[in-house]
Amino acid sequence: MINDIGTIKAVAPAAVPSESTKPVERVAPVGGTRKEDPAERGEKAKEAAESLDQVVSELNTLAHDLHRELRFSVDNESGETVVKVVDSATEEVVRQIPSEEVVRLRKRLAEAAGVIFQGSA
Repeated sequence: MINDIGTIKAVAPAAVPSESTKPVERVAPVGGTRKEDPAERGEKAKEAAESLDQVVSELNTLAHDLHRELRFSVDNESGETVVKVVDSATEEVVRQIPSEEVVRLRKRLAEAAGVIFQGSA
């Protein structure tokens, strides 16, 4: 039912930041829209990439400390991406997103919608 497309294992980062992380603030633009020059866009993209790298590093450290793995797969019937959190010592699935119940419910709802639309045609 589920086609396994990959596993992500926790990797300890080269250096763990000693400071506590601060949440990323998103600010809405003030006033009218203005054109950014390419240098500003490049600088913002670099800052965003560095911030993302830091978050990924912290998540990898946390996952490593908790002895957890993330496994990504695709459900063959629905085409939905499924993420499983697995205990690396016991291979037990700790959590699945979306859950098996949600996957089954989506399938039933799609079948019901098909019957309803066939009947109204």
